[in-house]
Amino acid sequence: KGKAIQATTNNIKSYQNAEKLTILKENKALKVAKQFANKLKEIAITAAVQAGEDDRLFGSVTSIEITNLLKAEGFDIEKKMVVLDEPLKALGVYKIPIKIHREVIVEIKLWIVKAE
Repeated sequence: KGKAIQATTNNIKSYQNAEKLTILKENKALKVAKQFANKLKEIAITAAVQAGEDDRLFGSVTSIEITNLLKAEGFDIEKKMVVLDEPLKALGVYKIPIKIHREVIVEIKLWIVKAE
């Protein structure tokens, strides 16, 4: 079925080379993620939303809105990278974790303010 190969000298060398390439690619991806994280941690974004008199939002701020705000700032991230336990439903300042890589998580500052 092609799930196993014989442990010949050539096959072992081929496997070791493939393993080295995988490690090099992973190290490069980690380095790029760290550089992106350093740029991202310097920004703060603001979401202007409709709110009632008790500062409760009409609706909520979700990972989709956060992603769109970051894209407007020039940071192309995916919705699944924004780590929110639940949507934000009150005015205030929040630290939002962004998972760029499995080893790199950066927090950005989000201001939720009342729209005029």
